[in-house]
Amino acid sequence: MPHIIALAGPIGSGKSTMASLIAALLEDAAVLHYDSYEEASRRSPDDVIRWMKDGADFNAFVLPDLVRDLAALREGIPV
Repeated sequence: MPHIIALAGPIGSGKSTMASLIAALLEDAAVLHYDSYEEASRRSPDDVIRWMKDGADFNAFVLPDLVRDLAALREGIPV
C-alpha cells in the first residue's frame, strides 16, 4: 500500500523543496501540489465569506481531479 506524506506550512516555508527531497530519497514517489487542485482562490469573495460563516468546512471543497489522481496512484498508474 502506498504511503501519503502531507506537508503544510506558510508560503515560502520550503514545502516544495522538502517534498522534492523526500521524493528523491524514495525514488518512486509522486509529488502532488495542492495548488494544482485547490479551488478556494477561484471562488468569489461572497462565496468565501458564505463558506466562512457556515463554519469553514474544508470538506465542502470537492476536488475531483485530486481524488482521480490519488486513485490512479493507488492503482500504480503515474499521474
